[in-house]
Amino acid sequence: MGRERQARAANERLATVTRRPHPAGRVEPITGREQSGLPLLPTSLTPREMAAELYLSLNTIKSHTRALYRKLGVQSRHAAIEEARRRHLI
Repeated sequence: MGRERQARAANERLATVTRRPHPAGRVEPITGREQSGLPLLPTSLTPREMAAELYLSLNTIKSHTRALYRKLGVQSRHAAIEEARRRHLI
């Protein structure tokens, strides 16, 4: 029982640390490297082709794309394009 209780307590602490909401009105800024990939999102380029275009690795493109989705509050490339256009980022 002791280990179960410790595990539950650890999971609860982890949940509170990882779910910190941004203070009201604060928007996480998009970095310059993430910004450089934004104009390529509306194209038909694959992530591998985007990486070649920007002289970056495929994993870097994937990381930047995930960060953009998170910062724009979306789950897909199409939604990211719409949100970036709505915010006049592209």
